[in-house]
Amino acid sequence: MRGDFSRDTFRRGRHYSGVLMQQGRVQLDSDWNEQRSITRHRVEAEAVDVVGPTGAPRERPGFGITPQGGDLLISAGRFYVEGLLCENDEDVLFSKQEDLLPVSGSLLPVPAGLYLAYLEAWEGHVTALEDGAIRETALGGPDTATRARIVWQVKLMPVADPGGTVTGDTPFAEWDDVLSSRLVGSADAGRLAARAQPAPPADDTACVLPPEAGYRRLENQLYRVEVHSGGSRGEARFKWSRDNGTVVSAIEPDGSGNPTSGSQVTVAEIGKDSLLTFATDPLPQWLELSDDRYELSEQRGRLVRVQSVNPATRTITFVPGGLPDLDVARHPLVRRWDQRDGGSAALTPTEDGVPMTGDWQPLEDGVEVRFADGRYLPGDYWLIPARTAIGGTIGDVEWPRAGNAPVLRERDGTPHHLARLALLRSDGASFTAVPDGDSRPVFPPLTAIAADDVRFSDPTGGLAPATTVQEAIEILSQRNGSMCSLLVGPEEDLATALGRLPANPPAGPLDALICLRIGTYRLAEPLRIQGRGHIQFVGAGPGTRIEAPASEAALQFVGCASVRVSNLSVSTGVAGRGSQRLRGLNGAITFVDCPSVTVDAVTARCSGGPLRAASCVTVRNAPDAANTSVTVHGSTLEVGHLQIGVLLVNVTRIRVDDNVIRAGSRPPDGALLNDVDFRAVPRRQLLTGIVTGSPGLPAPPDTNVTITFGGHQVHARSHPALQLGNRDDSEWSRAINALAPARITGPVELKRWLTAFAGSMVRTRGTGDGGTPNFRAVISSLLSQEVAAGQGIVVAGRIAGEVLVQDNSLTDVIEGIHIGLSGGEERREAGIVRITDNTIRLRLPTSAKRERHAILSGNCDSLVVEGNFASIVRDAGNATLRVEGIRVFGTLGRRVIVRHNHLGSGFTIGVTFAPLNAPPLPTQPLWVITENVMESVAAKVDVPARTPSRPGASDPAVVRGKVRGLADNFA
Repeated sequence: MRGDFSRDTFRRGRHYSGVLMQQGRVQLDSDWNEQRSITRHRVEAEAVDVVGPTGAPRERPGFGITPQGGDLLISAGRFYVEGLLCENDEDVLFSKQEDLLPVSGSLLPVPAGLYLAYLEAWEGHVTALEDGAIRETALGGPDTATRARIVWQVKLMPVADPGGTVTGDTPFAEWDDVLSSRLVGSADAGRLAARAQPAPPADDTACVLPPEAGYRRLENQLYRVEVHSGGSRGEARFKWSRDNGTVVSAIEPDGSGNPTSGSQVTVAEIGKDSLLTFATDPLPQWLELSDDRYELSEQRGRLVRVQSVNPATRTITFVPGGLPDLDVARHPLVRRWDQRDGGSAALTPTEDGVPMTGDWQPLEDGVEVRFADGRYLPGDYWLIPARTAIGGTIGDVEWPRAGNAPVLRERDGTPHHLARLALLRSDGASFTAVPDGDSRPVFPPLTAIAADDVRFSDPTGGLAPATTVQEAIEILSQRNGSMCSLLVGPEEDLATALGRLPANPPAGPLDALICLRIGTYRLAEPLRIQGRGHIQFVGAGPGTRIEAPASEAALQFVGCASVRVSNLSVSTGVAGRGSQRLRGLNGAITFVDCPSVTVDAVTARCSGGPLRAASCVTVRNAPDAANTSVTVHGSTLEVGHLQIGVLLVNVTRIRVDDNVIRAGSRPPDGALLNDVDFRAVPRRQLLTGIVTGSPGLPAPPDTNVTITFGGHQVHARSHPALQLGNRDDSEWSRAINALAPARITGPVELKRWLTAFAGSMVRTRGTGDGGTPNFRAVISSLLSQEVAAGQGIVVAGRIAGEVLVQDNSLTDVIEGIHIGLSGGEERREAGIVRITDNTIRLRLPTSAKRERHAILSGNCDSLVVEGNFASIVRDAGNATLRVEGIRVFGTLGRRVIVRHNHLGSGFTIGVTFAPLNAPPLPTQPLWVITENVMESVAAKVDVPARTPSRPGASDPAVVRGKVRGLADNFA
């Protein structure tokens, strides 16, 4: 502030709380002004502590920005910027701001682009020259005190569009650069030290002070050193005044109303006395011409060299060269600065000011300054009180010291404060507001603060997406005191509710406990949770029902660090042909590339179908996945017709225990018959093995009917109920002769017609052309076969380090437990496999035609099959199908123990032991097959002969000799 002050004594670090006057003492301006600075500091610090760096009061929030075509409306109200109270008394257009006055050009329009509207505010200084109302006219209008006021400007900053969604909180490098350029708290900010010229080394014989020592003027002064041109120390320039820049006068317009006339100006007064005047002797060399526009746009006025001063006419003539453009309505002023020629040519003042060096630079009469390396802003200034010699001392300047060395101090300059207001777009002609582009924080009165006004930060994501205390309270209320990250009820759409989980934090994937209340949750498509951290998906028991009637999978977890699903029920309605095309064989609950999976106390149901296409639980990892684990415990799995209970692919550690796995509901006949793959099964049961025959030649022994038509003959194997008398009299012969198809010209066409006719009978359930009661009865019998799950527990893929299958109950499954790895041409082996204490009840429907097993374990290093019970129920037509109770097959390690198992009646072979190890066999293997009970089996233990596909396998006799306890198995 360029006031006629004696000095500025406020120092924040002294922590003074007030100035106390004493009676009979001299009253000084510096005491009054220090009290004002103390109060101002407290008010601003208190505002920042209460409001924060920036904020608008909720009751009257000011400085909202609203597009008005090609202009912007700034709303009335209040706003705090780093403690400064900015007030806008009424709505005003951006282009009509009182304190935003460009020196040249216009504010609008702006080029097309993205713009950040921001508020800039500072404390300005007002004298009677800017506001004549300060003068007291009753006393003749003397110049008394000055005023301070808050200046604010709303400005636009073009910013680079980062693409995507932007809001009022989006960071921008341009904004950071502006903040940095203000040098607030910056270590790069320029600093200055001041001193009075030190005395030379003392002369031992002299007792007088040297005349060149200290401050030598006869009057006390307040020196002002101000940056005129900014930049680094080598680029910046300064000017100085011994009177704090207070020798100033208004410029009066000439007869034409212009503030300048050629190289001359006329001032209101030449000076107050012989010292505070423009007519000093010698004359000042440099004066500054400016008006309000320069001050409000942070531009310095122009320094112009003086040629002459005429006190009589109050006219100042400048060296020819042109004067700046001044606005007579904007308080044009002329101000004296005291820098003069006389130093080196490199330090000679110019219209840009005086160059800075890193050395001590003299001002006048012993006052010296030194600039540190750094960045300097135009308008930065330092005040240096200089005091004359009193008594026997020398004159000096008041400046802090460290020992005897003057301290380098940051500027006394007026700081400018900035705050973001809004984000806008311009098309070059008009503005539009960016959605959520308002950047103003809003605060309530202290007496009306509510939970919704208090911000809430949750770095763990446990109460996401709450951003206020009220939202956090509501989430906690929904959880009923639980620790759930997300609590969902059946009245919510489950997929929408999961959208409330926040994005993964920068520290890593989000962990979450997702809780579901009792009720039914219907899904139109699979619910997918992907790329999260440790997830728990928990219900309240079987009453928490998740249903996906149009999907093969209901829940999908992909790429999560770990997943635990517990205490809920899941069901799907499609096996392999849902509305979603899902990759692989999916479960009602599917996990893909999740290193740790736990399924506990879950009821899962998958739909049935004509082919193996779905499961209740599927876990699938990449072949090279390491350290993966799966636990399936205490769950009930209702497996659809011909589907799988548990499918585990590429899992290194497996525990499947204490589960109930049983066949579920059978799909409607109509749904099955619409599937061409399913229809092929009963069609082959009606008629199969068709071969060409010739009249007079015997029929093949594995056929039971002969069909002759148009001189062409075939033999086939027919369902026995369709054979009416001898082999030449069957429903097939009667049908073809009754329908008399015209296109049969040979046995090949006859075979094709019979195959198509059999398919037609299945599709129409024996009611189509040629259908008879026998066809209808047989087909009805085939379609009414008992439902059976395809497989109970399957471990597959290329890796399986540890496998424990224990204490499970499997009912009505075609195949019970299957542990078998594969790797194409490369042999794959499981590690340690234990299959113990399981109950397995197989059911073979009529459609089952391949060899089956209660327990199969393929290649492995160590195997124990112990304490299991298995039984079998065969549907009609499967009485002779080979079924093995336990099959051990492939390349085996040194330990194989099969004992204490109980195999009920109906199995063809009790235990098949088929190691495919190439010779020599493992040294002293512990291969034990003993103490098993096998009811009504054709063979208790079978060691099959080598097959052409395994020509390098060891001789069966040698293998049998390595097995212990064979005699102690009981049939």
